[in-house]
Amino acid sequence: MLCPLTGEQECKKKIEPDIKLFFFGFPYLDSFEDVELTVTETMKEFGFIPYTARDEVFLKHILCKVCNKMQESSFGIFELTDRNPNVMYELGMMGGMGKHFVIIARKGTTVPSDLGGIEFIEYKSCQDLKKKLVHIKDAFKKIAERTLRDIQNIPVGRKADSTATSFSLPDILPSTTYNVETGCGSLHISISKIDGKPVKVHAQMSKSGGCAASMTDALSSMVSAALQYNVPVDIIIQELKGVRCPAPAWGEGGSILSCADAIARKLELDIRNSTKD
Repeated sequence: MLCPLTGEQECKKKIEPDIKLFFFGFPYLDSFEDVELTVTETMKEFGFIPYTARDEVFLKHILCKVCNKMQESSFGIFELTDRNPNVMYELGMMGGMGKHFVIIARKGTTVPSDLGGIEFIEYKSCQDLKKKLVHIKDAFKKIAERTLRDIQNIPVGRKADSTATSFSLPDILPSTTYNVETGCGSLHISISKIDGKPVKVHAQMSKSGGCAASMTDALSSMVSAALQYNVPVDIIIQELKGVRCPAPAWGEGGSILSCADAIARKLELDIRNSTKD
């Protein structure tokens, strides 16, 4: 990202991300004091540290202060109810850095068209806002974990190279099939195991054709390949669980955020059931 002040390609300062820090952008108006308190106190309960641009005195340009803290933060939360120009600018900066962010807005807010495709938290009251933040608590923690891996340069699973080897599967494999309702329709997930260890996943939409069906088929093939190349199943679950699509659905175990999330949850359930047996 270009420096908004100097136009240089990279910041000269060496800023290390803090996995517990998040940037909170909101209008500094009396009407948003209750929102500020709700967000900051709720996120503190999750173990995160909020930062706003007015939290400290900085002798240099305010944009430099904002940019530094955004680089340091794991993610951002932005309140867009009244389309405050400062908040919109901060949101654009964070997006330009490739950072994760969550948009919140009061019910009835019209989100700008450029952000129309991004899911946001619409709340009726501060109590409702707190409830919805609690609902996606795991997503915030997953973002922080990814930030930590980036800092430590930890590879996810096994590095793909010419020495990686898979194992062959027998012609007949016992499997367990789960039916899950997703926002794109019914999803049938079959998990095959050898000695209690998942080795193959087949996921198929009940309705054939379309992007959702082809992407789900491709995803299950990749998961199966990863399992057969000895990528730990908990790593696969960690990467897929919490992935969101624009059409989440409710199931017996709570919300199903996407087909990828459904596969992760059923893998997790299958392992848990196998442990009980």
